[in-house]
Amino acid sequence: MRIFSDEFANKINNSNNIDFCYKITLFSGEKLYLTSAPTSILLGKNLYLPNSGLVINSINLNDSGEAIAEIEGIFEKQGITYDHILHNLKIEILITVDQTSYNDFFTFYCIEVNHDTVKFCLSLSSISIKLYQTILKTYSKSCRANLGDKYCKINTDQYTKSYKVQNIQANDIIVIDCCPQAVNYAYGKAIFSPQHKFNIVKHYNTPLMNNNSIIETSITIPEFLHNTSEIKLTIGCDKTFNNCIQKFNNAINFRGEPFIDTLKTFK
Repeated sequence: MRIFSDEFANKINNSNNIDFCYKITLFSGEKLYLTSAPTSILLGKNLYLPNSGLVINSINLNDSGEAIAEIEGIFEKQGITYDHILHNLKIEILITVDQTSYNDFFTFYCIEVNHDTVKFCLSLSSISIKLYQTILKTYSKSCRANLGDKYCKINTDQYTKSYKVQNIQANDIIVIDCCPQAVNYAYGKAIFSPQHKFNIVKHYNTPLMNNNSIIETSITIPEFLHNTSEIKLTIGCDKTFNNCIQKFNNAINFRGEPFIDTLKTFK
């Protein structure tokens, strides 16, 4: 946390237009620029977008001077999406006055993520995780490889297949002869064309569906695609050890330590 100058503190006290901007560095290295403001804010060369509805629920200091925070948001296109890996992310929070003047506020590291398919809640810490950042990158329950890269060694083409479409409604696609018990496409992508790919959040069927199944995507499928007769499905990975074994039988290439409780080890 940076101590504000008297000039900036006076601006805060005299303004009714206070917003927060978030520079988010994901585990993959990808950077997102988001804001709590209702419109985009340009700070320096970075445009902060009003997506994912980020809200700071709380910020508290403990006896050790460590800041603990909780931030909520929703999964949204051009914001934080369902397929982003949120563990170990870094959030730099800026406070803005009248969307022009700004100052550093806090830098946090994510220590816990709770989510469903719509929203998420991040538990953040300012100091302890930063001190052990190098160690945390060495010891992680999540795989450090990305599906299909030179460390993972999975050929994703072998897990991509075309299926006939029976029906599309909202964010549900009913596909023919696609049994989730044989191949489950959760965390993968539904590909209509190179320009139209949708993240899959769930793949399931019911007893009455026989070998047909439902592909649930993270966002609604546009109506102009509802008459599509065939799509490609490609498999995905949630970077857990169980997923690596069950979907790919690829434990030998898992780049993580699934049996180490990282948080308990370093607290």
